[in-house]
Amino acid sequence: MKNKINFLLIMISFCLYNCSVKPVPQKQDLTIDDLKKNFRDPGPEWRGKPFWSWNGNLEKEELIRQIQVFKEMGMGGFFMHSRVGLQTEYLGEKWFDLINACADTAEKLGMEAWLYDEDRWPSGTAGGLVTKNKESHRRKARNGSMAL
Repeated sequence: MKNKINFLLIMISFCLYNCSVKPVPQKQDLTIDDLKKNFRDPGPEWRGKPFWSWNGNLEKEELIRQIQVFKEMGMGGFFMHSRVGLQTEYLGEKWFDLINACADTAEKLGMEAWLYDEDRWPSGTAGGLVTKNKESHRRKARNGSMAL
């Protein structure tokens, strides 16, 4: 049962796989032995990377433990993403300390760490910080009708 769950998690991660991968060597540069080796033991750029939702009060030790679980599951990295329920201050000092600790841990483990910066949708609002107290940055619209 555990293998089926791990396989399912890997397949889900594969579906979420990022498109920003390292360039693939040209066909003439790869031998059949290279292809076999890469298929048996793909590098981190070819492995799944979960979309890791960060919410609650984030603690460094717990985040590092979860990264180690990703590594044990065969993941090639992860996408750090703040979500609804986040209690750690978004873009605060602790936030960046945790981002750096996770990126450093990923590097030590031979994994890729990605920061997916779209705090609670839509893209570019930084969790409301972009438009907070800045009326000029907020969307404006004019509603009306015209009779012909």
